[in-house]
Amino acid sequence: MGTAFQLIDDLLDYEGSTAELGKNIGDDLREGKPTLPLLVAMQRGTPAQRELIRHAIEHGEVERMPEIVTIVRETGALEATREAAREQVARAQAHLAVLPPSQWHEALLQLSADSIGRSS
Repeated sequence: MGTAFQLIDDLLDYEGSTAELGKNIGDDLREGKPTLPLLVAMQRGTPAQRELIRHAIEHGEVERMPEIVTIVRETGALEATREAAREQVARAQAHLAVLPPSQWHEALLQLSADSIGRSS
């Protein structure tokens, strides 16, 4: 599992727009990256949905993106990925608790919290 930032970045492929992100939607799929939203959708999807996603990952089939986005949304993969990101933030904040209070400590806490709301 990746960091909260990576997980949120993975979500943006299914929730964001090219204009907002500054990158093309579907780049991860085009590059054959099996991101957490895709893995969860494959785990929870029907055999046909799993096969469609597997084939799209293996062949970088970005033209199937609308179908894949629908599957990712229908299977709850977006919320599962968002929850994994929240868990990573909570873990990071727990590790930060050992630091003495300072502006840097507060900045790190804020940065970790802001990562969940990231939209670009």
